[in-house]
Amino acid sequence: MACGRKASYPLHGPRPKKTSGVTLEDNVFDITKDEITGKPITITKYKWENENEMKVEMIDYGACIVGIEMPDKKGTIDDVVLGFSKFEEYSNKAAYYFGATIGRVANRIANSALTIRGKTFRLKSNIPPHQLNGGIKGFDKAIWSSYVQDKRVVMSHHSPDYDEGFPGDVIVNGFFELTDDNEFLIEYRAYSTKPTWVNLTNHTYFNLGGHDQGSIELYNHNFTINAEYISEVNRIMIPTGYKAVIDKTPFDLRISRGLKETFTKNPDLIGFDHNYIITKGEYQQDAFMARVSHPQSGRILEVYSNQPTLQFYTANKLPTTPEFHKGDPKKLDILVGKSGKNYYKHGGFCLSPQYYPDAINHQERHPKFILNPGDIYYNTIRYKFIVQK
Repeated sequence: MACGRKASYPLHGPRPKKTSGVTLEDNVFDITKDEITGKPITITKYKWENENEMKVEMIDYGACIVGIEMPDKKGTIDDVVLGFSKFEEYSNKAAYYFGATIGRVANRIANSALTIRGKTFRLKSNIPPHQLNGGIKGFDKAIWSSYVQDKRVVMSHHSPDYDEGFPGDVIVNGFFELTDDNEFLIEYRAYSTKPTWVNLTNHTYFNLGGHDQGSIELYNHNFTINAEYISEVNRIMIPTGYKAVIDKTPFDLRISRGLKETFTKNPDLIGFDHNYIITKGEYQQDAFMARVSHPQSGRILEVYSNQPTLQFYTANKLPTTPEFHKGDPKKLDILVGKSGKNYYKHGGFCLSPQYYPDAINHQERHPKFILNPGDIYYNTIRYKFIVQK
């Protein structure tokens, strides 16, 4: 279990990691103003670089990954993360959750309500009547406290009692680190003063062909996900609490499958926004979840986590291309990202490890997960990058 337990963590001890060749620096990303006092607030950017010329950048607004640069098989370095260059752009486009830490609770909560020990709490709804990714002002919209600890960055956020309707004062700590093995490590810990639900994840949009390469290169990606089931949802994407078999369906990615091939064979499939139930042992930590390859660049991304599910999303809600609207300027929705590049539908993908979505409304079908006072919520995510020559 990811929370509601008092066992030490990780269960099998920390994984060995190489950081001797990694450098870490911090500088000013942008300056904004406090909403209440009007005083200036500095948004800090942290930048890692390892001995393989891989670079990772984060900011303390939303504990957000804003860039990952890495070479391809020919040595050409590209940024493979969609994002922006200024704080204002992140805050204005917050509905897309670019690179952000999601909380208190990732994914959807039906009818914006949760019941704990017989008491029902009404949550703030941002997709009425339901809640998505923490509500109107989730963790992705907070400026986290942050500091450097050796070669990792520690970010902290205090979510007060009844924040977005959730019970309990919650303290969240995020630990972020790049290794010389081209792994970016994320570790979340959370503590609460009352029984509550915490379900954190990261919502980075990747495109291994380059952040500005759009759907043309995304369709050249091959996806493998270690799952036999997905979480069943109704017609408006609210989980039913049951799992659905994916054998002989377009969602079966146990064997590597090209995205272009999948969409071509299934024209009614508008994209992926599905929660995969990962195949793993009961006490297995750091389980393999997914592998994504982009043969044209030779770049590969693997995802590992201690969480039971993985949300796979192909940026279906980003603006549609001008060709889709036949150039009608009245229908165009322009989203300008880094380097002045436009981002469109299917321009990136997210792989977000998390607990079962809407589990609070299906407690009879899921293991215990309530975070009680004195317990520790613990979540690890490992993004491993490989270059295949």
